[in-house]
Amino acid sequence: MPQDLWRFEDDKIVFRRVLMKSDLCILQKYTSRVREIALTSNQKAGLSHGVYRALAMAYARRSIVPKLELLACTIRDPGLWEILPVFLNNGLKTLVLRVYQLSLEQLSFLVTLPTLSPNIKKLDVRLHPGGGFLLHNMPWAGTLIQWNTISTLNICYISMEDLLYIATMPFLKALQITHVEFMWESLTMAWSEIQESFANLKYQFPLLSSLKLVSFGPSSGITNIVKLLRPGIQVTDLSLCVHGVRETAENMEDSFRHWQELQDLVSAVNKHLDHSSLRSFSMEKVSFSPLATPFSIFSSLLKFSALKQVKLYIAPPIAVTLEEAEKVPSSWPQIEFLALSRENEFGPALTPLDVLLPLARGCPHLHTLILSMNTADENVLQKFTRHPELFNNIRNYALKRLQVASSPIRDQEFVALVLSEIYPSARIYCRHKIAAQQRMWEYVGNVLMPLICGVRKRQCEFLRVEDPAAGRFSEGMDRVNERDDEDHLNFGDDSAYIKLLEGPQPLTFEGEE
Repeated sequence: MPQDLWRFEDDKIVFRRVLMKSDLCILQKYTSRVREIALTSNQKAGLSHGVYRALAMAYARRSIVPKLELLACTIRDPGLWEILPVFLNNGLKTLVLRVYQLSLEQLSFLVTLPTLSPNIKKLDVRLHPGGGFLLHNMPWAGTLIQWNTISTLNICYISMEDLLYIATMPFLKALQITHVEFMWESLTMAWSEIQESFANLKYQFPLLSSLKLVSFGPSSGITNIVKLLRPGIQVTDLSLCVHGVRETAENMEDSFRHWQELQDLVSAVNKHLDHSSLRSFSMEKVSFSPLATPFSIFSSLLKFSALKQVKLYIAPPIAVTLEEAEKVPSSWPQIEFLALSRENEFGPALTPLDVLLPLARGCPHLHTLILSMNTADENVLQKFTRHPELFNNIRNYALKRLQVASSPIRDQEFVALVLSEIYPSARIYCRHKIAAQQRMWEYVGNVLMPLICGVRKRQCEFLRVEDPAAGRFSEGMDRVNERDDEDHLNFGDDSAYIKLLEGPQPLTFEGEE
């Protein structure tokens, strides 16, 4: 195959240029081996409609790639629609379309796709705005009704009538709907009529296990979709995203409204989803508010005992109290991933450092934790200083990634000591909008924690005590020892502080009684 015609990306073949007539004979020698193809069109590429027509005629009623299983097309020029049929076959399992131009002719062609490839299992169609779409005329229901084999559907700009049909698809397991707001903007039915129609469905999403709803409008659109689900639906993976609307909360009333919208959505999830089935829950919503988001808004999620991943990418960051954190281990005993903030979100950080204690003690499977902490809380620091037994010897080795966002820090040495004691295997990551705070967190994670763990290792060797932490931190100590002198790290008081730990005595602090 000429290298100027195609390239390989993993197991996928991608055409570099527009197909010519002379490529036809060459294609025949290779196409029976091809399982995946990615096509793209661009008006600047000099698209030859005549060549496409000739190719389509030459392969009339048969596929140029008879064993193709995946076809991905990016359509920026309507001319690509003419060649598309020659890549379709009975064995095609996955069809991915990214469409930038659409006309009435292409709308009618969509309806014929199931006759050319009737055994599609995964259909992923995304329409990009600005292409002059006839969105209100999209024939989704007429197309999908012929594809009862579909198990994975990623679709956008659908109507409520389309959703009613999608809910009856017998083998549908994974559904993603983008631009949920369009469903409500184009609504022709009353809310009571919609509720009645869904309630009267004999089978509603009989096999659905994964659901993702994305809105570029108010969150109420997603909330109402969740309310239409039959109570007790056994979804295992739920993702709810509100994009594009970055609300500004100028006063307390606006903040309360933001919280109420979140609570309404969480309440709908609590009411309609089976508590023992949900394994992964993700929510994303942004508001410019001077107040942290209280964790109490999400307290009903604690009823979902099988959760392994909870991703609350909320802004402002979520503030968790110690009492709330103590409920997490018993409520989510299998939790592996917990996010309580967007990774680099700037906002009020009210979660105190001691919230980590119940998580470290009771969450043995938690490997990733993302939150916004206030490690400068004087009351918490004094409590830890006076009562080191609160965090001594917890040693949770499961946590590998601690991501801190908009987290003020003070007394880096003490924070590093606490973190190295309770999460000795964790790496600290910080994407902070304030460079000074990011550098301080990097200093804690990359320098102080490995130093403290190295001291602990030598302490254990001195006492001839086997400590599982010793081997785990050889890599961290190597990173510290290999640092070039040009880094000019000034340990100053830090070195003196670390030396307090260099004896066979237990870990102690200044001021301890």
